[in-house]
Amino acid sequence: MLKIKPFGICLVLLAVVGCSVKDPVTTNDVYPWIEALTVPGMIFTEPDELFTVSVSVNDAQGLDDIQYVRMLAFLNDAESPVWQDTLFDAGQPGDVIAGDGVFSAQVLPSWFQAEEGNLLFQALAIDLEGHTSDICDTLVVLVHGAKNNAPVLSNAHVPNNLTTANCSEVFLSVNATDLQGLDDIDSVFCDVYPPGSPISYFKAALNDLGVDGDSTAADGTFSAVIDLSDKLTDPPVITKVVCPDNLSRSNAEPILLSATVTDPQGLGDVKSVYFKTYKPDGTPASEQPYFSLYDDGDAKGHGDEIANDGTYSLFIVITPENEKGAYRFEFFAEDYTELTGKTSFRFQAKDASGSLSRAVVQTVTTNLGSGISDPVVGYVQVID
Repeated sequence: MLKIKPFGICLVLLAVVGCSVKDPVTTNDVYPWIEALTVPGMIFTEPDELFTVSVSVNDAQGLDDIQYVRMLAFLNDAESPVWQDTLFDAGQPGDVIAGDGVFSAQVLPSWFQAEEGNLLFQALAIDLEGHTSDICDTLVVLVHGAKNNAPVLSNAHVPNNLTTANCSEVFLSVNATDLQGLDDIDSVFCDVYPPGSPISYFKAALNDLGVDGDSTAADGTFSAVIDLSDKLTDPPVITKVVCPDNLSRSNAEPILLSATVTDPQGLGDVKSVYFKTYKPDGTPASEQPYFSLYDDGDAKGHGDEIANDGTYSLFIVITPENEKGAYRFEFFAEDYTELTGKTSFRFQAKDASGSLSRAVVQTVTTNLGSGISDPVVGYVQVID
């Protein structure tokens, strides 16, 4: 029985190992050499299925000078090999191309006579004159049980479309399976990409607990209800509002209102700034739905002192016809963002080992209009 003493071990995680060998061209042109040793990065005892090991060999006298290639496996530093075999380059099962210098064999995990441990694979080549190559070796872990396969996703559910009417309660669900069981699934999530954007604006965590949008616990369907109403755009921000605390119905002088606005894309992205007003009983104070403010430098007409400085202004007048009481003013800024096109929902799952499933992507027609700031509210007390 051929026996090689373990030495020069190089522990790697890759399946292909390059070997440092004697160079026959610069010595005496007689020794074969091994260029690479290919084995699985990890071997599982279940299922007991054939896998391929191979050795890439060369020789200064040509491949016809190779007499044979031998591979051995030692378990847990044992002195004697637990398995050994001759590899062939004849296009047999496991060997892809005959005569290409890659010598292969197919192996069953059960041949190693153990449930788990460390396997030292060693390979050497011998030519017709009996010259032996340097030994190429690598260490592989033999694992008891089956490979932890990644989860598999299917049947993703998303809305038919996204509009301002339904984007505040978006129902998402996807089916997830795992060969190791549902308990092996660590998380299921969905990244949301707005129209035209390569960047996810929102990550939703889905659950299979029968809560937060999930109807039945532990049935393999992971669900969530998410609010995208302010997640798909980067709207303007109103940083300051100026309006009086009190207004007299007997004062006929114009009163200045103003709102100072910023926008992440610059003031050029601001489409309009406006306010809505409501009577003390909560009903609209005017048949006009809103009143525009201006950043045009028209101090006389609108009360705006400097054009394009981000402060939008308007004069208003209170008359004796106005009811007394607290009037609510709601200020808004709107940009040119037109959220129309396709929103993408990218589902993925991760198991307990960290393995990620293949992504499932669904796209939906989207029409969310323009980006609108959060309202800033001010109250004005109308008095005699």
